[in-house]
Amino acid sequence: FLDDDMRADRRLVEEHVRFHASRPRAAAIGNALTAPELGRSAVLSYLDTRGVHKLPPGSRAPARYFLTNNSSVPRQSLLDAGLFDESFRSYGFEDMDIAYRLERDAGLSFWYCAGAVAYHIHHHTLDQLLEKRLEGARSTLPQLIAGHPDRVRDLSLELLLPASAGDGAWLRARKSLLGALTAAPFERAARAVVSGFPLGRAAYPLM
Repeated sequence: FLDDDMRADRRLVEEHVRFHASRPRAAAIGNALTAPELGRSAVLSYLDTRGVHKLPPGSRAPARYFLTNNSSVPRQSLLDAGLFDESFRSYGFEDMDIAYRLERDAGLSFWYCAGAVAYHIHHHTLDQLLEKRLEGARSTLPQLIAGHPDRVRDLSLELLLPASAGDGAWLRARKSLLGALTAAPFERAARAVVSGFPLGRAAYPLM
């Protein structure tokens, strides 16, 4: 899989093929990087640290890190998992849905194939990134949770669920803190700080 806003390194296919020759029951998550000609910003640097970029090259990865911007799976495994769910009609999470089914129904493991490099040539401002996240949160994220309710903790989404009698004291405290931090005044302040100052990695928690 390769998105239409990715530029392939000349060894991209070779590295994916090499990976599958050595791991026949596995999915390769390639190395998707921001194209250097887009320059650097806090947002682009943040995007280049997510998912498999938190892992050493060659590491096994959780299924939730699977993205279809640069990845590959055995064809039969995709058929065994039932292909993509075409009821995902809005932005986001269709790749995470197929990843969970590839793991559950086809028995695939997921690995970071760092040598398979492709460059993302799509510039994002902070506002554009947050709008995309909001679109997915309103539409396809509830769909993902409905299809995989056992993955709520895996996705660290238990903090977003309404308070319930079964919540422990620590979970209740974290939910209260998150509620305060996502209130409009803090959100506006965090957005202004991230957009206006060269904070580097210090900006990531604010994002």
